[in-house]
Amino acid sequence: MKILYLIHQYIPDAIGGTELLLHDLAESIQADGNDVAIFAYHESMDPNPASFGTRIEMVDGIRVYRFHFNLSIHPNIHTGEFRNAFAEQALNEVIEDFSPNVAHVVHAMKLGGGIFEILSNTKIPIVTTLSDYWYFCLRHNLLLPDQSPCTKGPIPGSRCLTCLQENLSQAQAKESDAVKALKQRNPYLKEALLCSHSILALSAHQRETYVRFGFPAERIQCAEHGVDTGLLAPAREQHSKQTERESEAPIKILFVGTLLPHKGAHLLVHAVLQSPEAQVEVRIIGNQGHGGSYAADLVTASAEDSRIIFAGECDHASLHKEYEWCDLLAMPSIWDENEPIVVKEARWCGIPVATHDLPGMGDLVHDGEDGWIIADPSIESWKDWLAQLEQHTNRYLPPKIELPTNPSFASTMLECYTKAVEAGSAALKNSDVLAEIE
Repeated sequence: MKILYLIHQYIPDAIGGTELLLHDLAESIQADGNDVAIFAYHESMDPNPASFGTRIEMVDGIRVYRFHFNLSIHPNIHTGEFRNAFAEQALNEVIEDFSPNVAHVVHAMKLGGGIFEILSNTKIPIVTTLSDYWYFCLRHNLLLPDQSPCTKGPIPGSRCLTCLQENLSQAQAKESDAVKALKQRNPYLKEALLCSHSILALSAHQRETYVRFGFPAERIQCAEHGVDTGLLAPAREQHSKQTERESEAPIKILFVGTLLPHKGAHLLVHAVLQSPEAQVEVRIIGNQGHGGSYAADLVTASAEDSRIIFAGECDHASLHKEYEWCDLLAMPSIWDENEPIVVKEARWCGIPVATHDLPGMGDLVHDGEDGWIIADPSIESWKDWLAQLEQHTNRYLPPKIELPTNPSFASTMLECYTKAVEAGSAALKNSDVLAEIE
């Protein structure tokens, strides 16, 4: 089977949970004898159209069609966020070159909803993963510009306008055009998404949220992603052998994630900075370049505190070394995550986790048993947690829930692809019969 994956960004240019999940899945599916390719958007820093276009490269044995573009030069800046004709044209060329049997849309952001139309018109069955809330939230995480939760959801003419204007300069943000685009956006993306043969949510909460905002419940299934047990085995073995940290040694805290506000690294960093007595070492794993001024400000604020190290990005194959190093993982994310892969990986290794009681995270951790549920997403709450942390000596607390593995997830996805191809073939046969009758 030939499978084409579509994603908004991909390694090594971007390393996050969605990208790593696809990387592991694509490797597993290809190792099972299938032909795999990835169509990935790449945000070009050069606005010169001469630098745009699709370039083919190999990443860990996987063919990647990397589409270079800069959304800021899109002729309609308001609609370009969800309808990108340039990406659609590039996808047509990829389809002609690769001829996939099935497409798996991992994330359509930056590529736009038009990719569903292209795939449907070329009779390619579609499986779609709901990686976040982008299909009805242009910020994709249901957070307002001040990082507070958007509990009431999208209202295109008012609440969403603030978020769109935040992404555009005042020169670009003509309000009448923006309101018109926003009213088109969500209905268009909903219709596009429903072209999929299978729509998969990564958690029960995510499925419930989509249903709450108008997506048909019967069209969305849950498919929990797994962990790479082979890659993580050395870390699990190391923690199971050294079950307690040395009492006099600093507590080693690991953060792994994108350095953007919704991931909450600032809560951990400033809690440590305001707790000079805390005997800790903190390693921040994440690309500083993707975080703009947010990441730069954190680095500057921490410059004179030797306890905090910004270690840059880490490829997935080396991440187990970070897990081996740490005593615990901190996950201070402030949005409704989709069972973050780093939390699942840490728990599989037996590493305690500190996080918030938010959907997708709190249900993976049992407070006081295999980690900590922090009272609320605030610096003060994380300071309170640091103050009582010295009593903690366990480095190995086996997971209390069964976690799916990469092979089981790959098997589930392969079954989805097969069913989608079979359904697509049946539909084509039916259409041929109808054509003969006519």
